[in-house]
Amino acid sequence: MRHLNNNKTYQEKSQKKKRKEKLANKKKTTKPAVVHSAFPPRPASDHLIHCIISGFCNDTSPSQFEEAGCAVCGQLTLLSELKAFNEVDICYDPLINSLAAKIEKKTLDDPDNEVRSPILDPDCLHICKTCLSALKKNKRPLKSLANHLWIGKVPEALEGLTYGEKMLIA
Repeated sequence: MRHLNNNKTYQEKSQKKKRKEKLANKKKTTKPAVVHSAFPPRPASDHLIHCIISGFCNDTSPSQFEEAGCAVCGQLTLLSELKAFNEVDICYDPLINSLAAKIEKKTLDDPDNEVRSPILDPDCLHICKTCLSALKKNKRPLKSLANHLWIGKVPEALEGLTYGEKMLIA
């Protein structure tokens, strides 16, 4: 009886060993075949050269790097990631914040006038995808100028300052 149990164990072990060997042989045979090519390789075809150069020109054209400001948050964003205002139909009510901006006073006698319209950068004609998605949900974007981030236009007297002068008055 003991001899039979040892014999079965031996047979099971030998069968497992055979299976492992088969798997190892399969793995060896399934390796990709090495293709020997002539050296040096043949020159690229005119069509391939044209495709490579066209792809490079498209990827490095100025239109891929042009930036514009978002009128809602004021951030410079790639033009390809902006939408023009005339293409978008959304409600700008979340951008109304009378405490965030006031109309510039020209003299001391001028009254304090609050801005009662959406706070947008008048020099920008686009809106970024982040601001657009927030406004579609009727929410004020986190980085919007209406969140007390609008300081107004830079006065003409300060526009031509050097870096050092800007640091002195900051």
